[in-house]
Amino acid sequence: MKSNSAILWAIAIVIVILGIVYFSKPGPEAPATPMEGEAAFEIPDGPIVLGAMDPLTGEGAVYGIPLQNATMLAVNEINAAGGVKGHQLQLVWEDSKCNPQDGGAAAQKLIEVDKVSFIISGDCSGAALAAATLTEPAGVMLFSAAASSPDLSTAGDLVFRSYPSDAMAGRVIASYVIKQLSVKKVAVISEQTDYAQGLRGSFTTASKEFGAEVVGDETYNTGDTDFRTQILKLKSVSPDSLYVVPQTPVTGVQILKQLKESGFKAVILVSDTMLGSDTISQNKALYADVYSPTPELDASRPVTKRFLDNFQAAYDHAPEFPAYMAAAYDQVYMLKDAFEKVGIDQKAVRDWLYEVENWPGALGDTSFDQYGDPIIGYHIKHVVNGEQQDLGAYTP
Repeated sequence: MKSNSAILWAIAIVIVILGIVYFSKPGPEAPATPMEGEAAFEIPDGPIVLGAMDPLTGEGAVYGIPLQNATMLAVNEINAAGGVKGHQLQLVWEDSKCNPQDGGAAAQKLIEVDKVSFIISGDCSGAALAAATLTEPAGVMLFSAAASSPDLSTAGDLVFRSYPSDAMAGRVIASYVIKQLSVKKVAVISEQTDYAQGLRGSFTTASKEFGAEVVGDETYNTGDTDFRTQILKLKSVSPDSLYVVPQTPVTGVQILKQLKESGFKAVILVSDTMLGSDTISQNKALYADVYSPTPELDASRPVTKRFLDNFQAAYDHAPEFPAYMAAAYDQVYMLKDAFEKVGIDQKAVRDWLYEVENWPGALGDTSFDQYGDPIIGYHIKHVVNGEQQDLGAYTP
């Protein structure tokens, strides 16, 4: 039976040899594993096109154009330095005109015609809220620089902002005036817009919480110019403090003027829309003794100093609304960082933003809460005879 054994051994050897040959063949190529720090995505050829919307005409242009300038400063800096992994940033601008109708129309055009995946800026709350009703179902990210209505916090999972919610601003100024200035009775006059009503609501709620009585709560419609009836009602209840909350400084200045003409006596508080440097310098007599909450820039921070210096060099004047404009500048750089880390994908950018901790921006070190709102502290500004004084950081 030796011959049979030899045959079996020969067959076994052949099987082993075939197995070695088969398993030594290269299999399907495995996906390349990116090296540490290397992105596992590709950015399509051509520029990265983003939508942008701000009030470029009408009363809101007083801060819309400065925000556009700050946004473009960041875009130009990034492009001059080579762009985003070699891709230039390109913005398609639309005029939101600081109202819901035009804000919605601007967003619709950017989504349907320009086919953008990201819309930035959008500093008026009403326009941003209207835009969010279109961007969220379309899967487009809306990243606002200055829309501060508390309602924006729940406007969608792809809605972010680089400027804090007025839910905090109202609490900050209410706490300060009640605890530090010993005010017992407060009043407010506010415009019927999403921004102004959001701030009015947070202020009145916080005032009651901190132990003050809300003795006056007057509103007016956009476009109104005569506020004497509301002022008369407010004088009749003798508040210790009055909070003036307009959508734009044009209306706010008119209210301050009519308050002065009426002989109104109270601690005057104003919203941050009233802190434009040009507005204050042109109306020093009306800003004799005024308080306001605002995120405060620290010029000693390198990134903040760079923003302030570069803006001055580019436009030959200082930023008119420094906090708003720093937020606009920051959002462009933040998206650049996100694109370089995770690509041009809305959900990936969303997830990256939620994980951001102490991102070093011109406005401050930014982290986001579960609503896409930045966690940034407030300072109290005291304007005396047209000169702004920083009273320092204040936490309720």
